[in-house]
Amino acid sequence: GDEAAIEPVAGGASALVYGVPVTLATVGLGEFETQQVEAVVVPDGLDISLLGQSFLSRIGKVEMDQQRMILGG
Repeated sequence: GDEAAIEPVAGGASALVYGVPVTLATVGLGEFETQQVEAVVVPDGLDISLLGQSFLSRIGKVEMDQQRMILGG
């Protein structure tokens, strides 16, 4: 089939991070939704999901302080 290959996608603190580049048809967070978002599926090594610039750069203003992120505005 059309299986995607695991490849180096980023450099971590101590080594390369391996994953599978994908394009997500739709990503939504609260009132914000965007289409065709570039993402990476990391099979090993991350215990959490990360929200990156491929999504955040499309929703306008983003503010961060020490404990929260404010989207839009």
